[in-house]
Amino acid sequence: MAARVLGAVLDLLYPPRCAACGEGLRSTAEEPFCPVCREAVDAVPPGCRRCGLPGPDALCGGCHADPPAFTSLAAGGLFGGPLADAVHALKYGGRPALARPLGAWLAHRTWGGRSPAYGDSEQSECGTLRASRGVSPASEAAKPAAASAASIRAEGAAAGPQAALLPGARAQPSWIVAVPLGRRRRLDRGYDQAALLARSLARSAPGARFLPGALVRTRETAPQVGRTRTERLGNVRGAFRGSPAVQGRDVVLVDDVVTTGATARACAEALLAAGARSVRVLALARAD
Repeated sequence: MAARVLGAVLDLLYPPRCAACGEGLRSTAEEPFCPVCREAVDAVPPGCRRCGLPGPDALCGGCHADPPAFTSLAAGGLFGGPLADAVHALKYGGRPALARPLGAWLAHRTWGGRSPAYGDSEQSECGTLRASRGVSPASEAAKPAAASAASIRAEGAAAGPQAALLPGARAQPSWIVAVPLGRRRRLDRGYDQAALLARSLARSAPGARFLPGALVRTRETAPQVGRTRTERLGNVRGAFRGSPAVQGRDVVLVDDVVTTGATARACAEALLAAGARSVRVLALARAD
C-alpha cells in the first residue's frame, strides 16, 4: 500500500516520459513507451530457431554450416523507430535509468515476465523510482533494477506469442549474464548498459538470477558498427573469458543490440569453455 502511494506521489513530482519520444506518461505503468511508440515497435519475424535470423527456414544456412555456441537467440523487437530511439538514449544519451523499464519490457516480450516488487524496501523503491526520473542519473547504475506490475499487465495483450520466444526459459533456474562493455567505453559512458538491462531483466523474468562479473573482456575491441560479418567475428574472437561461477549452469546472455551475432557467439564460446551447461541469448533489439 505504502509503495503504491509513494509511486503515485513520485509520478506527480517527476512525471515519467516515453523512452523514445519523450512524451509524458500518465504513470510508470505505461513505461517504457507511450501508446503511439509502443504500437510502432516491430516484432521480429519468424526465422531460424538457432540464431533468430528472420526468414523462411527453420534453420538458416549459416547455422547449418557453422552452428553458433548458443542454442537460441531472441530479441524484443526490430531495431528501428521508437526502439532504436530508446536504445540510442540508453547507450549514448546518458540515460542509464532507462535500463529499468526497458529490461522489464524485454523480459515480458521474450520471456513472459512476472510482477516483481520495487526493491527490497520502501527506501530502495523510492531510490529506483527517482533514478528512473533522472533525479540521480549517475548513481542509477548501482541501484537494483525493478519493473512495474501494471506495466506488464498493460502490455499483456500486445506481447502475444513473443512472451514465449525464449525456449525453456521457465523449465529451470537460468542465470543472467551481460555482455561486458569495454573498460574504455565504460569509463567514457559512466555505466554498462547491458549490465543494467540484465539486472532489470533478472528481476522481471521467472526463475532468473543475475550473475554479475561472470563474463569479462580480456582485451579492448574496436566498435562492431560498419564491419562485415567476417570482420566482426575476427574483431571479438578470443576477447572474452567466462568465470567459474557459470560452471554447470544454464546461462542467458543479455545485450542491447544483436546484428550478425558475432559478439554473442564469442561470448557463448567463452561461457561454455568456463563450464556453462548451455547459453541462450536475449537482446533488446535485432538490427539488419
